[in-house]
Amino acid sequence: MGRLVDLTYAVSAALEPGKWRPLPPRAGSVFAEPVFVREAEALRAFDAELPAILAAQRTALELRE
Repeated sequence: MGRLVDLTYAVSAALEPGKWRPLPPRAGSVFAEPVFVREAEALRAFDAELPAILAAQRTALELRE
């Protein structure tokens, strides 16, 4: 789960550099430093992980109930 959070942070940072975010990537994460050179790379990475992100959201919602 932490990796998915870090990835979405990195994608957001690539698409909107300089924007304030409430949580930084975890220390030692591969996403702690800028990793995407182009916006298209960031979007491809996000698209590849989207099924896992959505599954995590569904699981969190189910566990909350």
